[in-house]
Amino acid sequence: ISNIHHFDRTVIFGHTPFRDLMFHLPYKIGIDTGLVFGNKLSCIDLTENRVLQVEKGARKVSVSSFEKKQATK
Repeated sequence: ISNIHHFDRTVIFGHTPFRDLMFHLPYKIGIDTGLVFGNKLSCIDLTENRVLQVEKGARKVSVSSFEKKQATK
């Protein structure tokens, strides 16, 4: 996870949980936010530059800008 790759694209991956989205641009974005451990389910919509998240047990989807989430990292 901590290694820098030299692909010509950003790698978006899961199955390695983080407390919140993991940004290591331009190299990678980790989207596994640990729903199985009681945290939340996350996805990113790159066409609309937004992040969608649902807390475990909740029914409401929170939507925020991709740039805003990235800036907090």
